[in-house]
Amino acid sequence: MVGRGMRSYLSSFRIGGFARRLLALGAGRRTALVPNALDGLPSDERDAGLQRDISDLGQVGLEVSEVGLRHPERRNGYLATTSSG
Repeated sequence: MVGRGMRSYLSSFRIGGFARRLLALGAGRRTALVPNALDGLPSDERDAGLQRDISDLGQVGLEVSEVGLRHPERRNGYLATTSSG
């Protein structure tokens, strides 16, 4: 994977107003989403927000994998499969 790096797109509200720029960042459609913890909200509200964000990203053509930092032991393997050399 020489020459392939990680690029970041940070938006303070959902995917923001620059979906084309977001798509231009990637060489493919595989995308990792690190959601805001939103610790003060009930878990059902956090989950609903996460599903909305995944749906929004999917609607612009991205394949989303969540990278949850809240419970590292529950990660879906995304970091392990992308960071191994």
